[in-house]
Amino acid sequence: MTFWALSWLLSFSLVLNNAVLVLALPRNCFLLSPDQLQSVPGWSYLQTAVEANYGTEPYKIVTNDSQFPTKMASLCGGVAEGWVWFEYHARVQGHYKWSFQIEGILPEAADRRVSDIMRVSYPAKLRRSPDFSDL
Repeated sequence: MTFWALSWLLSFSLVLNNAVLVLALPRNCFLLSPDQLQSVPGWSYLQTAVEANYGTEPYKIVTNDSQFPTKMASLCGGVAEGWVWFEYHARVQGHYKWSFQIEGILPEAADRRVSDIMRVSYPAKLRRSPDFSDL
């Protein structure tokens, strides 16, 4: 099987099942959670850049959005990389979602390093679901 055929097959599999996303990650890489991303030293700079462009209206931070399987966010060697989505509750400049490449805003690996305690996976926390009923 050629590289391109294998690449297409893997891309097709990603669309069908998000569990395959884990298989597509390089060795020593894991899917990045929003909580892990918010723990990096450069988080406030990333947040300020987004809010300066799109406002401070309520939004949800999304990593590894199933609608966009080619824009993954991963944690490789303790450093966050890939894409993050800011999903606003109300339309901002004609859209609800804005994506940013983490390395594009935080080019220094030190600003994207996740602390050791945040690298451990814990059971999901109970959270109140966002209320989208007014949309």
